[in-house]
Amino acid sequence: MSLCPLTIMFAQSEEIVQQNALSKDSTGYMPFFPDGPITYNIAYLVNCYVADYDPGYLGCVYTESITGPDTTVVVKGKEYKVFEQYFDIYVREDVVTGKIFRYYPGLDTEVVVCDMSLSVGDTFRMPDVMDKLGGGNNYYWNYYYQETNIPTIVDSVVNVDGRKVIYLKPLNESLYFGELFFPELYPNLRFIEGIGPTYGPFGYINRGAGAMNMLLCVHYGESLIYMNNPILGCDQFGTGIPEYPESVLRLYPNPANQMLNVELDGMENPQGVITVMDMAGVVVHAQECYSMVTQLDVSRLKSGIYVVVFRNGNGKIVKKFVKI
Repeated sequence: MSLCPLTIMFAQSEEIVQQNALSKDSTGYMPFFPDGPITYNIAYLVNCYVADYDPGYLGCVYTESITGPDTTVVVKGKEYKVFEQYFDIYVREDVVTGKIFRYYPGLDTEVVVCDMSLSVGDTFRMPDVMDKLGGGNNYYWNYYYQETNIPTIVDSVVNVDGRKVIYLKPLNESLYFGELFFPELYPNLRFIEGIGPTYGPFGYINRGAGAMNMLLCVHYGESLIYMNNPILGCDQFGTGIPEYPESVLRLYPNPANQMLNVELDGMENPQGVITVMDMAGVVVHAQECYSMVTQLDVSRLKSGIYVVVFRNGNGKIVKKFVKI
């Protein structure tokens, strides 16, 4: 099976430490849409997972991007960024409240899809973009989805590596993609500072199934900066990529302070990519490896728990380590 279509690529060198990709401005705010190209990998079609497709088929993942700061439009005095692949995805952020808004030109309606100002116990109502046509239960199908207008409660607010993460309680009344198909892999809905909601920064895109999307990966330019779950990878068929036995990967010392050794024990082809993620899914380090033992400099990482992922064309393996 192929790996995700947008796996890690190296724009500058073999070793990338994401120092500036997700950084706060002078006011302490971490923007969702910094200047420069951004690409999102979104799983959007629930029945793709249950259908009997060719194992190499990646058609359930939608790639949506903003190419740069000039990709904007002004509506009623508000400036929106415009995504390339879909005609009505206009988004803007309020840097004061930490909210993301989506504007639907066909409905002349703006909705909130993310709110970083929420606290524990607050209610967030899923974006309501139903357009009643003629009353009754007739809705414009292009904007309808199962979770529309469902309220959820903020379960917890945590700080992960200097980044605010808001966890929302499960949407038990819905068919939310992640909760329905990957309950053991996919945690509750989250709003992540600098990333957005884990259903994607524009809420919902219609692709033939009325369930909220699932954000898989985010790239800034050619660099992967966020991965929802290393098992899923950048496409939901990531579960079909073989798993190496856990004993293949050794991390030492663990806990680590300065250097972390990543040893691939007994692997015939050690060439691949090693990715380190924090517990919010943000990629903090990535590098290619070519030998049985690779050293990672983790000295600049903040104390906490991190996930190490090794992937190549033959399989993947995931382990955690503690930075002290």
